[in-house]
Amino acid sequence: ALHEFTARLPLVDADGEVPGMGYDTETAIRAGVLRGMKYEIEGYIKSLRAKYPSLQVFLTGGDRINFDEGIKSITLSDKYIVPRGLNKILDYNYDKK
Repeated sequence: ALHEFTARLPLVDADGEVPGMGYDTETAIRAGVLRGMKYEIEGYIKSLRAKYPSLQVFLTGGDRINFDEGIKSITLSDKYIVPRGLNKILDYNYDKK
């Protein structure tokens, strides 16, 4: 969205260096967006854990960025869980024939 709605900002890939503070436009965007997303996820988990202390967090989806490496409160991280589950359903139904 930064690139699409702002004429002069470059399109920045999530892969690449994520410094604590950016030293050019690309690293500043990457650090700000990725760290902002990480902090938002951590804050949301923390607020939910205050209400539900035994909460388990599952991070799924093919578009996930490797937040599981930096967020210690994640129980399971599997970006292929949905296709695997759908394949199990397919296998189960195929075996019933």
